Amino acid sequence: MNLSGNWEGKLLDTSGSAARVTTSLKLLKNRVTGDFSVYFESARDGCDFTGWKLAQTAPMSGTYTARGDKLRLKYKLEIGSKPVDVVFQARIINADPHARRALVGSYTVTDKEQEIGFEGGVCLLWLYR
Repeated sequence: MNLSGNWEGKLLDTSGSAARVTTSLKLLKNRVTGDFSVYFESARDGCDFTGWKLAQTAPMSGTYTARGDKLRLKYKLEIGSKPVDVVFQARIINADPHARRALVGSYTVTDKEQEIGFEGGVCLLWLYR
């Protein structure tokens, strides 16, 4: 299973936050590295959505395991004064015609005393190229 590439999508956290996410993944054996960016909605003009504002970009590194179409990523985000541990469990599916592939799953932030304000939730990422 090759997950290397530029993925983008959305997450919805149990704290109520929704965000756009982009990540650039590189995999070698069972190691994963890359960058992770989170964007929040910029101010609304009445009912009109006006776009996304970059909130955070961080390097990530960790491990992954795959069984069939299911995978588990366990990684650290280098955000704030200390790294944040995250576990992402997902299925990889064919997303044709919208994208080549999609990752559909949930994530858990295992360190409750972190600075990013996320607790865990659902995430959908697409690989277009």
